Amino acid sequence: MIEINQTTMNHECTSLLWNSKTRTQWFSSNEVDLKNVVTVDSSAVAFFIKWAKECSKRNEELVCYNAPQQFIQLVNIYNVSKYIKLK
Repeated sequence: MIEINQTTMNHECTSLLWNSKTRTQWFSSNEVDLKNVVTVDSSAVAFFIKWAKECSKRNEELVCYNAPQQFIQLVNIYNVSKYIKLK
């Protein structure tokens, strides 16, 4: 399971993650713990959708644990819970 240590996942953070070697490591897992994340924006949701699509190539689902309320709300607003499982 991947544990995200950033407290904020916004456009700046997700852009850095997208262009780092960390992304490859993270995308190899299908479980992520968001207990340290406090603030997210729509770019974070897009990042997790891409991650979920990588998981689906391996017939796995992306499961997010301890998601902050803001993330849960965005997942519901954008109607992408079929890609991102919240636990």
